[in-house]
Amino acid sequence: MTVLNFHSDAHRETPIYLFVTEPFEIDWAVTTWEGDRRRQHAEFRALPFRERLLLIEQMEDLANRFRRGMTSAESAHRPIEPLGGDDR
Repeated sequence: MTVLNFHSDAHRETPIYLFVTEPFEIDWAVTTWEGDRRRQHAEFRALPFRERLLLIEQMEDLANRFRRGMTSAESAHRPIEPLGGDDR
């Protein structure tokens, strides 16, 4: 077992210890921006059509909020519905 020690510059007095067992497997194919993008696309394509459509509608709503410059207080009154409601 290996112990990795991390800290935050804002909270140097609070150490973070991460315990890992060898071998520490990392999927290096998704550790780049392009790799992560491929992973996100693969996860999206694996979703059922109805869930994809809900996600696209949620992204449209979020984009419209940014376009209008809605403040966080205004946005709090119009929450984005969670994926996969009761009507599945």
